[in-house]
Formats: sequence, structure tokens, C-alpha cells
Amino acid sequence: VHPPSPPDGVFSIAVSRPPLPTSDKGAYRREEESPLRNTDMPYIVMVIQSVIIFITLSAFILYVFSPRSLPLLNPTAAPSFTVTFETADRLPFPPPPPLPPLNPSDDVVVDDEDGKKALPSHHSHSMLARFKKAAVVSDHGICSEIGRSILTKGGNAIDVAIATLFCVGVTNPQSSGIGGGFFMQIYMKETCECKTINARETAPKDIDIKAYQKNPNHTSYGWKSIGVPGEIKGFWHAFNTFGSGNPSSGGKVKWGELIEPTIKLCSEGIPVSEYLATILETTKDKVSRNNELRMMFTNPATNVFYKEGEIMHRPKLAKTLQRLADAADPAELFYKGEMAQTIVKEIQEGGGYLTLEDLEDYEAADKPSVTSSITPTISQCGPPPPSSWIVTQLIVKVMAELYPEPRRREDLDTVLFYHRLIEAEKFAYALRTHLGDPYHLKKEMAYFIRNLTDPTTAKIIAAKISDVGPLPKETYQSDGYVKEDHGTSHVSVIDEQGNAVAVTSTINLRLGSNVASSLGIIWNDQMDDFSVPGHSNAFGFAASAANSMEPGKTPMSSMSPTI
Repeated sequence: VHPPSPPDGVFSIAVSRPPLPTSDKGAYRREEESPLRNTDMPYIVMVIQSVIIFITLSAFILYVFSPRSLPLLNPTAAPSFTVTFETADRLPFPPPPPLPPLNPSDDVVVDDEDGKKALPSHHSHSMLARFKKAAVVSDHGICSEIGRSILTKGGNAIDVAIATLFCVGVTNPQSSGIGGGFFMQIYMKETCECKTINARETAPKDIDIKAYQKNPNHTSYGWKSIGVPGEIKGFWHAFNTFGSGNPSSGGKVKWGELIEPTIKLCSEGIPVSEYLATILETTKDKVSRNNELRMMFTNPATNVFYKEGEIMHRPKLAKTLQRLADAADPAELFYKGEMAQTIVKEIQEGGGYLTLEDLEDYEAADKPSVTSSITPTISQCGPPPPSSWIVTQLIVKVMAELYPEPRRREDLDTVLFYHRLIEAEKFAYALRTHLGDPYHLKKEMAYFIRNLTDPTTAKIIAAKISDVGPLPKETYQSDGYVKEDHGTSHVSVIDEQGNAVAVTSTINLRLGSNVASSLGIIWNDQMDDFSVPGHSNAFGFAASAANSMEPGKTPMSSMSPTI
């Protein structure tokens, strides 16, 4: 590394002439002085000249012996290029160079014949790939591989989604599992139809609303927080209606084949993720209070909770899943049979409200999807309330109003784009406070679905958005506060026939109710998704009347699976 070049004048003086031998110094001085005497130069000129020479020499000496120039005099003492800072996060490092634009041709094509190819560098840490025949995406690579194995056996998109979610409930037990519920959005290519399966949990019929008002913590922790689980009923209905259980679906796998890979995973061991290990550490006090949950997540080799990378076994859940895989009617076993009796007994002994009647009466049926046009050639479909899909589709439509022409991705990576997106989300999310269970609010929900999918609504909101900055809070017309759900797992599938599934599953908060069954099931805490009458949230917002707690009602959800 070289310092900047000094002025030429400095070097012209430094190398003016080599020094003479010591014996000749007097002659050299006389030789330099004689021209001045011979020309009778005024004394003042000589003084000025001397001052200039002195200043120039001083500048040269200061430059040579400055810290940045010392390595030039002593190269062996050059400092290392590696510098360690005590607080590196405080240093204003320069931004990285801009990334090259991502073109569609940069995507990777992967198929069974060629195998996986090296992926290009991309803006995100997620891999980007294209597949020729089908695709499975989930929260865990092991589970996506299980979904792929079902595809190769002849399963369709619905079969694959079920098998993949069984797995995700085991690899990510903090977020989902058969103790929870889901929304499944289905597209059947042959009929060009969208269908929705609502397997969301419901409130038990014997809940004591006053008990929740007295102690709102009962909605999020413990046996009283458990809603009627819908996962198994929803899976069984999806399999028999749209999956291989329906001969006309084109699927070729048996019900048990969808669960067997996960049973094997429970028996042979599951690698503990960093996220699960972190949650076990941060919630260890709650987890320790429930004996089944504590034993589930305690490593017998160390007698402490599992750490990242350790192998966790789930033998109790493996037995439960094996019984469900072998059953002629797993929904009958889980909701009405011996397993149902065990479930109810344990929950009631813990102080919960779930009854055998709640399980027997639970239904997960396919519902008409809500469809919304984005452009004349692009439509989107998703589940009706109590999902939040009509909020999601409204955000998309508002942005389509603001950006009607196709644009490159990098053209949208601007401050203005993100400002408009945030404003669109604020307007749309404020309307969510009016939404609730359509079974209990049939007329109201029909009205909101019709209005929120109307193109005029998107145009009005787009016109209200100011590019100058955010608007006053009252402009967004929020009617209170709606609780958010937290942990979710999502699976997306497209099969070779063009059928597609987008399904989101949850047990609500991290580790749900933080209680588990002797069956190895972690139960949901979906009662927390209701607004508790008379109680505002931590931010001081009033509860939403449309999402108020009622026996048998389904709470609102942020989940919005979209096709």
C-alpha cells in the first residue's frame, strides 16, 4: 500500500545533488555562496529564499516521518492488515456493492434426470430453484424430502401436503402438530376450481367466559387454553375428498403411507433445530411445569433439555401415529374412540373444558373459496373468514392499483414502494377488526367479503395513500385490536398434474398451551386467539367484538394460505 505522491517540489529538493565527501564540504559551500556575492543580490531576497528553502525542507521531514510514511522507511515494520475492534458493531462500515439484477434465466432448473445443480447467489438466504415436474416446500428439508417420496409413489398434491405436515409437526413441534389445526387452500387443475378446508380449532361448548375475564392468562397457558383440535379430522377429510382416498383424484397411495415416514423419524430420532433449542431454553420454566412436556424435551443422556444438534426421540407420539396409520377410520379413533376418551380425561383432569361431545361434534369440511382478480389475466383464491385471506388479497390489489404495469424486481426495491406497501397493509389490517366466524356472523361476513374483494375498495384505498408520509391514525378506520397468532408452519405443493396446495397449520403460541398428553401430543392454546370481553391488550387496544369468545365459535386467524 503506497501513500499519495507528495508534491514534485519536495523531491526536487531532496535529490538536488549527492553530498560531497567530507574533505570537500568547504569547497562545496564556497561554490554555492559565490554566485550570490558576484551578482550583488539584495539581502532581503536572500532571506526570503532561505525561508522558503527552510519551510520546504521542514515539510518534507514531517511528511517522511509521519506515521503513515514510516513503513516506507522501515518496510519490515509494516502493520498487519488484520485489525480486531473491541466493538466492531459501532463502526460505520461502507455498504456492500449492489447486487446484479436477478433475471428469470438465473433460476435453476432441477429435475430427476439431471439431479441438483449449484444454485446461483441470490438476494435472500433461501434457495431459489425451479422444478420440471413438481415441487414441495416446507419449514424443514427432511419433511420436504418426505413429501417428494410421496410424489414418487404416485401421490397427488393433497397427499403430499398431508405427509409433509405430519413431519413438520414433529420437526417443529413448537409451531404445529396434530394437537392444532389448519387452513388448506386447494386448486384442482382438471376442474380449474379452488377449494378450502377449514380445520381450525373451535371453543369448547362448556367454556366459562367469566373465568377467562378474571384471569386472561388462562387463554394462553394451561389446560383451559385448549380448543377442539382439527388437524386429524382435516387430514382425513382432505385425503378422502381430494387425495388418494378418492379414486377419481388420481392419487395412488394409502393413508398409512402418509404417516409411516414420520413414525420412523420419531423412532429413530429427530435433529433438534437451533430455533427449538432456543425456545426450550427461553420457556424452560413453563415447560418444566408439565410432566409430559418436560419428559418429552429432556435428553436422557444429559438430564437437561435438548440442545441444538442433539437427536430427540418421540416414542409416545410414534405409537399414537402408528395407531392412526393402522386405523380404518383414524378420525373415528381420534374423535370418538378410545383415543378420544384418553384425550378428554387428561384435559379435564387438568382443569380444561374439552368434552367428548366437543370432539364428536367437530367437523372439518371443504368450503367455497373466495376468489379475487388482480389483473384481467391473474386471479387469486384463498379461504374465507375466520382466516385473514381477504385482508391479504386486498393488500395485493391495492399494490396492483399503485403499480398497474409489469416491473422488474429491482425497480420495486425503493423507499417509496415499501412506504406504499406499509400503508396498504395498515388500511387492510384495520378492516380485519370487523372479521369473525361466519358461522356466528353470517350476514356480516358475507357483507365484508363482498366489499373487501370489490375492485372499488382497492381503488379507494390506493387513492388515500399519501407518498409524503403516514396518515393520521384515525384515517385507517381501525375498530379496536385483534390478537395475532404466533407459531405457524406452512407447506406449498404443486404436483405433476398441476394441482396445487397451500396449507398453514398452527398450535398458536410457541409450544401451544405448554401442556402435552400421554399420547405424545402437544396441545394448542387457540383460546388465546379470541378477544376477551372487557380486556384490552398490552398496547391498550379494545377487544374486537366480532372476534369475541363464544362456545363453539372459531377464533380469527392471521393465516392466509394463497394460490
